[in-house]
Amino acid sequence: MEHFLLKMDRPILLRIYGMNNFFSQSLYVDLLKATERDYFSTLDELKDCNFIGGGEVTAILESRELKSYSPVKYFFVKQLYDFFYITEINQSAEVQTYENEIFDFWNKGDFALQFFELTKKALAVDASKDLALGLEKKITAFFRVHISNDDIFQVPNDYSLVYEFGDQEKILNIPDKNIRLITSDCITEKLDSQKPFVFLPSHEMFDGKNLQKYTDKIQTSYQIISKLSPELYNALYTFTKYIIPTSEEEIVSHSSDELPGFSTINFVNRDDIDLLDDLLHENGHHFLNHFLNYRHLMDEDDEKIFYSPWRESQRAIRGIFHAFLTFYWAFYLYKLLVSQSDDYRNHSKCHFRFLEEYYMLCYSYDDLVFAHAEGKITDAGFKLIRMVFSEITAAKSLIEESKVFLKNNDKLHYQEIVSLQKKLQKQRKEGR
Repeated sequence: MEHFLLKMDRPILLRIYGMNNFFSQSLYVDLLKATERDYFSTLDELKDCNFIGGGEVTAILESRELKSYSPVKYFFVKQLYDFFYITEINQSAEVQTYENEIFDFWNKGDFALQFFELTKKALAVDASKDLALGLEKKITAFFRVHISNDDIFQVPNDYSLVYEFGDQEKILNIPDKNIRLITSDCITEKLDSQKPFVFLPSHEMFDGKNLQKYTDKIQTSYQIISKLSPELYNALYTFTKYIIPTSEEEIVSHSSDELPGFSTINFVNRDDIDLLDDLLHENGHHFLNHFLNYRHLMDEDDEKIFYSPWRESQRAIRGIFHAFLTFYWAFYLYKLLVSQSDDYRNHSKCHFRFLEEYYMLCYSYDDLVFAHAEGKITDAGFKLIRMVFSEITAAKSLIEESKVFLKNNDKLHYQEIVSLQKKLQKQRKEGR
């Protein structure tokens, strides 16, 4: 049996690699146009593949909600594609010949542990059929929670909880963006074209005074970024749509690939510079996840053979790849702050963080070169890495200026940078 989905050819990458600036507006416009085209072409291909399955999935494919594009819907359609792919294999008369594809599929997803347990007692093909039922429930629940325009309802039991999202009895539908969110008595704004973000307070931050304080901080950050670089602001505006503040010390700022555009930002012990950093770092995740939904950039595995200077531990290639392309946003921010901002150019913390990110990024680049040679990163993924690294090395003169600034004005931070260099040099000598 020649599988329709197995032979589907994904779109050729857009003209992104001709760009000189990672934050070029043309880059994001091209990416969004390309993913929108991919979204509708994937929908058409799924409709044409004569899927034999539950009525709800078929109904979802024809739903009015999927007739328009959004990053969340793009993510959802990619999940649908995966479900159709594994279902087609499970229903094949030659299913036994696709055992490798079955193992590869389930070992890389949320059901990996369940698949491992089931295969202790059953054949892989039988385990795959059982898990496909759970995957279908998860997908349909995601649609009902985050995309459907139906009335407010309780979160389905099949819905996978994601951080602060989905674990409340009440949820709010925002029709213009087709997203459902936690709500209470507070008023949650709708996103419109005039606002760069929607501020969604979590329960411990409903106090009006705190809410206004945090909102003002975010707005100030957006203004600073806009003044620093229209291109960087446009990137933030494009990929971050909802900001959820938190004030719990044990929780760092974070985001999830399952909810594009949502950033949870922690305000505890974070100054204005940290807030700029966190906003852009999480936006980097949104951009990269959107890119990864569009194009195959790496072959993920669980080999933790790469040292992460950010976590000071061994990571698999996914962790290093993501870190390099998301911490670059911090590097770029601090480069702008020390070179263009009258308010921050003499701030030693900015020079320190600029240098810190530079040396850690340079360290990880060598590992990414190795990973590409080993086939862990695709040619397309490495082109993106090289484009970013060329911008990093172009800042060498600024790097030297920042080192001189710290040496003359902040010897403590200067010594930390010297120690970091020595530590990374030692780590490289000892292994990856």
